Amino acid sequence: MSDKLRIVVGSDDAGFDYEETLKEDLRRSALVATVTDVGVDTDGHTAYPAIAIAAAEMVARGDAARAMLLGHIQVALANTLKGDNPFSDACLIAMDYGRESIVKDDWKKVFQDDGLDKVITRMLRIKEIRR
Repeated sequence: MSDKLRIVVGSDDAGFDYEETLKEDLRRSALVATVTDVGVDTDGHTAYPAIAIAAAEMVARGDAARAMLLGHIQVALANTLKGDNPFSDACLIAMDYGRESIVKDDWKKVFQDDGLDKVITRMLRIKEIRR
């Protein structure tokens, strides 16, 4: 059995562009064996619970070791599961950032490099990200 990760990704249309970039990066990684996409395609609109369920089922069956859910799915799950707190400190920081930023008219800024850098530095507790 390979030590490389089998990852499933899923996004509704809100996170589609970011998901496409993420998939490319993951597929180039030497640490990743497979990347399976259960999200929408360029023309699709799927209710986010169906995407989350498809990803969770793959992980539960052992077809994937990790699931990465983007777009409104990510926000809904974070808000739904917050009371159970199954998340790491870094994940909690990312969820706080999402709550601060996503429910606003300019929510798409979270996909801009400076916005991502801001939350990543908070998550990793580092001073800056050098590009």
